[in-house]
Amino acid sequence: MEPNPSRYQELVRVRPRDVCLNVGVAGTRSEKVPLYMLRSDTLSTFSKAEADRIANDFGEEIAQVVNVDVLTTNDILATYFKTGLNLLSIDVEGLEMEILRATDFGENRPQVICIATLSYSNDGTGTKNDEVIAHIKAMGYMVFADTRINTIFVDEARWRARANVR
Repeated sequence: MEPNPSRYQELVRVRPRDVCLNVGVAGTRSEKVPLYMLRSDTLSTFSKAEADRIANDFGEEIAQVVNVDVLTTNDILATYFKTGLNLLSIDVEGLEMEILRATDFGENRPQVICIATLSYSNDGTGTKNDEVIAHIKAMGYMVFADTRINTIFVDEARWRARANVR
C-alpha cells in the first residue's frame, strides 16, 4: 500500500511481482481522503493534526494535498491474504491506534507485527506510543525487538509453540 502517487509508481517499477496498491490504510474505507504530503514525503499522513504538528514543531511544510482512496486492513487481508500473512508492517504517522482497533486479528492473525511506535522528531527524541504497545501486547503479542523507531511484536502463542516443536 503506497498512497503517495510518485512513490507508488517507483514501487511498481522496482517490485513488479508484488501486489502494489495506490491506496492508503485507515480504520474505515473511504474515497478521496486528503493525504497531507510534507516536503519530506516519508512523513506524509492522512492525519491533519499530525501534519500540522510536524510542520509547526519541526519546520516541515505541507507541500501538497492529494486525495487518495483508503481501505481497511480487513479489506486488504480479505482480498489479498486470504490464508493469512506472516508480517504486518504499519507506519502511518499518527493513525496507528485507529488502524489497530479496526483490524480483526482473529482468522488472518499475522505472526509478526512491526509498527512505528516513536513519534517523529528531528533528533530522534520522540515519544514512545505506550498505548500502541499496550494494545498489541493485550492481543497476545510479545515485544521481540525494538529499534527505537519501530517495535517488533511476535504472536506469543506461536512463539511458545515453536519452542516446543524442537
